[in-house]
Amino acid sequence: MYIDKELLVSDAQSLAGIASTSELSTYSINLGTTRDFAKGMPIYAVIVCDIALTTATHVQFQVVTSTAVGGTTGEAVLADTGNVLAAQPVIGGTPIVIPVPPLRTGVTQQYLMIKYTTVGTPGAGSFTAFFGSAPQTNFG
Repeated sequence: MYIDKELLVSDAQSLAGIASTSELSTYSINLGTTRDFAKGMPIYAVIVCDIALTTATHVQFQVVTSTAVGGTTGEAVLADTGNVLAAQPVIGGTPIVIPVPPLRTGVTQQYLMIKYTTVGTPGAGSFTAFFGSAPQTNFG
């Protein structure tokens, strides 16, 4: 599968040391400049484990939008996984796929990203996340 770099929001992003708090994906998709992104078709967030989480007990993945780049204001949660056992996402395992509800144009929620929330402090753990039009799961 080819991953469009404009739809990549985390590239082996480390969650090590985020201490029971949240971290936004390194990159976001500017829906104001990415015209017709997923217009008329379902989209999915796909999250792949690069390094397994250690010492944390749970992780939650959310698809969020924001009114400002970097998620600094107006955050809205579009979809989430709920708490996932930290041991569940494994290297080479099935990616986490989150269906994203239809995106509305003309709203102020301009930036699309992933939010990671851990319970406990991960000693290690990293993820790659991107958006696409098909929930591909055969990585490896």
